[in-house]
Amino acid sequence: MVPGNHDAYVRSPWSTTFSLWQPYMQSDRECKACSHRDNESLFPSVRIRNGVALIGLSSANASAPFLATGSLGLQQRQRLSTLLRQAAEQGLFRVVLLHHPPRVEDEKWRKRLTDGKALCAILQREGAELVLHGHSHRSVEAGIPHGAGKIPVFGIPSASAIGRKAGRRAQYYLYKVRREGDHWSVRVSVRGYQPDQDRFSLQHEHHLSVPVISSTSL
Repeated sequence: MVPGNHDAYVRSPWSTTFSLWQPYMQSDRECKACSHRDNESLFPSVRIRNGVALIGLSSANASAPFLATGSLGLQQRQRLSTLLRQAAEQGLFRVVLLHHPPRVEDEKWRKRLTDGKALCAILQREGAELVLHGHSHRSVEAGIPHGAGKIPVFGIPSASAIGRKAGRRAQYYLYKVRREGDHWSVRVSVRGYQPDQDRFSLQHEHHLSVPVISSTSL
């Protein structure tokens, strides 16, 4: 779980808000990336499962009325840079999770990630295999340049919205990551809500092939 603007409408004590969700947000016990004292030190969070590093960011910050902006802050960005480099040295598949779209051009000014350009600069330099976000309540497929290719970026509609437009109806994505030699095979299954059937069904799939990065290729 990664928090966003809906989790920080106003400034509130850590003990009565984010701490209640800490078990769902904190890093693996083996990871020393954070001290678990507050929202700033909890992120980036890191959980490693079967060769996949799930790196969570918090863009939750209270904003002025009629704004839905978010930000990461310098310390969180600096720690992210280090974690991405360490995960690459271990040959892990790096998934970066955050609420706001990382690219400022993918969202309106009043709803943007205010330090999105700084985040993208880190991703361009350090790399990642996949970036996932929400916030926009619509399907977003983009890319962030890195080396000779691009880092895939996926944003999805709300999982509970019943919109009149097909692009804004409830969806959720399933990501299946498998290592095959010197590449990662990624299957992205998009499942969407069908009002006439009152159920979710497969809409389409993406198939990605991502090279494995290790210390020998850095």
